[in-house]
Amino acid sequence: MKRGSVWERIPALAVRTLLEELLAARARSFEDDAAALPVVTLLTRSGHAITGQLLAYDLKTHDIVVEELATARVTADLTYLNASEISAVRVQRALDRVDVITRGEVELPPQTEVPALLEVRRESAARIAALSERAGRPLALEVDWTRFAEDAPRRHALRLLLESFERVVTALIAGFGGSALGEVERVVVQDGEAVDATVDGTAIVLRADLGRGRLGRLTDRRLEEALERAL
Repeated sequence: MKRGSVWERIPALAVRTLLEELLAARARSFEDDAAALPVVTLLTRSGHAITGQLLAYDLKTHDIVVEELATARVTADLTYLNASEISAVRVQRALDRVDVITRGEVELPPQTEVPALLEVRRESAARIAALSERAGRPLALEVDWTRFAEDAPRRHALRLLLESFERVVTALIAGFGGSALGEVERVVVQDGEAVDATVDGTAIVLRADLGRGRLGRLTDRRLEEALERAL
């Protein structure tokens, strides 16, 4: 294992703490189209193994509902149990959901290929060009690219931010037409500690803490709500 690898940044979590993180991930999945739920196997003290996705976890009673993985049966199977009955939790394909098991401290899975800065710039320009065509007028993108040259996790977070922005604005244009963007002519990305989306004159300003990955960006729903208020 190389020093500084993702493995070294995975914290030891109590079972109930991990369940809380899985519950938070489920809540995020309702607001972010790109968020997927981890599949887990709950190992019970009686020797049973229950594999599926966490549906609900009562933080007071510690009662749990798990939707078991789809089988040949048409209807889903739900399993109800209490956290006191669980001896261990196995997170399947854990590093694919490293953002959950590190409590948001790490987002970029290991061995993920992040395009070089030039490719990310081209990809970002293509997204804005596609939105310009849908809106019926040119839009410009303004990013301080120097912050991303040697920072692959930040480039990854920026790509996901602009993917989310394209999804949300495409939906707004589909619902309200080109007028959905008002007088906006520019899309400005500001990488700092603030996390919001506002309109400043003719610019949509997307503020994100891209060093914090998913936790440093608005979910799709929050981004949509922010833009609807601002436009």
